[in-house]
Amino acid sequence: MSFLPLQAKFDSGRKYAKEANVGRFFFHLIFSIVGVVALSAGINQLLHAHASKQWTSTSAVVTHSYVDQYRDSEGAVYYTPFIRYDYKVGDRIKVGSQIKIGSVDTNMVSLVEEAIRPYPVGRAMTVFYNPDNTDEVVIEPGIYAGAWFMPGLGLPFLLIGIFPLLRLLFRRNAE
Repeated sequence: MSFLPLQAKFDSGRKYAKEANVGRFFFHLIFSIVGVVALSAGINQLLHAHASKQWTSTSAVVTHSYVDQYRDSEGAVYYTPFIRYDYKVGDRIKVGSQIKIGSVDTNMVSLVEEAIRPYPVGRAMTVFYNPDNTDEVVIEPGIYAGAWFMPGLGLPFLLIGIFPLLRLLFRRNAE
């Protein structure tokens, strides 16, 4: 008779342990999903950036070139390069604004000023457009540091989520 309260406490502890495992399972599952999504998007972006090296080249003229700034929801200021250029595909004039695939905004205005320095208004240059989608155009084809942002973000999320998740699943199956 004196063991009943002890047994109730033991059963209660087991219940909380199961609830904690369920909570950890969903935490790691969400981390894994975020990791897979970011890693997939990042790999797709890297492949796309690599493919841009094979795009068709054409002439272009810079029509706008300046540092744009915006504030996020917490009030932090970010800078992004704004380049607009006219380029020719066949006998049509089109407008482009992308410097390279994988550009990342920054809070360092000097980096953005450096990025737009080679592209003053009026400069004639060569751009590269996707022959399958002529609205998709870049000034600098290929893979650059910014293209590694999403895979670099996704991989740690995936690893942080998947290994403990697998451990929880295998431990559960072993019981």
